[in-house]
Amino acid sequence: MNLININETIEVVRDSPTDEELKAAISRTHELGGIAIVNHIWWSNETQQDTLTARLPNHPSYDDLLEWGVDGFEVVNSYVFDLPTYYFVSNNSQRLIGVAGSDLHFPSPAFGYTVVKAQNYSKEGIFHEMKVTKRVSFLFDPTGSPYVNPLGLDGAPNNIPLTKKFSKIGPLMGISNYFTDFYTHITGMNMGFNQTFL
Repeated sequence: MNLININETIEVVRDSPTDEELKAAISRTHELGGIAIVNHIWWSNETQQDTLTARLPNHPSYDDLLEWGVDGFEVVNSYVFDLPTYYFVSNNSQRLIGVAGSDLHFPSPAFGYTVVKAQNYSKEGIFHEMKVTKRVSFLFDPTGSPYVNPLGLDGAPNNIPLTKKFSKIGPLMGISNYFTDFYTHITGMNMGFNQTFL
């Protein structure tokens, strides 16, 4: 979950928090004046190809999360437009907002943007629209923004500043991509292949 506009850390108790711990985090977020947004529920409920089971089988349902007081759901996550979540948010538009998230773990194209129709272009004005009037939408571009390879097409530097941390893990990411070329990874929401057959 994204806990937005709070100035206190709400500790993560464990990798798989209980329902009561989730309710407490949502409640504390509201006490601090913030909002709670559920991230990529499609991923959490995705069926794993190898075991044919849900990735997070004990994940709360849409209705549970709504009852517990979440303020919105991520309906665009990277290149995935989550239609079931979009419908759920639309059917509960008086209580929920739908947002877009990038889920960036490394440099990659942008596919979605959260759009806030704010009368007052300030942190307070934007947050007011998200929390109170709920005049929030999103833009989804399935083609994504142009991707710029940090090393350029010919391997020459692109003059894009990279952090020292990214420079250290870049080679590991390249090696991991090599090994993922040896299998096919099919996911339910992508409706296609992330990798190709050998």
